[in-house]
Amino acid sequence: MEGCALHARVDDGARAVPAVLAALDAHSVPVATVTVARPSLDDVYLRYAGRSFAEADKNQDKEESE
Repeated sequence: MEGCALHARVDDGARAVPAVLAALDAHSVPVATVTVARPSLDDVYLRYAGRSFAEADKNQDKEESE
């Protein structure tokens, strides 16, 4: 299974990794790499506002030009 990726969002990624790896191993899914990353400011905004900064800027520019 080359070229496949799994992206997941959890509250505590570092704590979730062992359980995810165990579940994948139990189903014989090979894992090449694991990365835990903190969300960007845009990720946080998107989660709570439902749109990205770029979308918000486009909408604001459109409203200002009308």
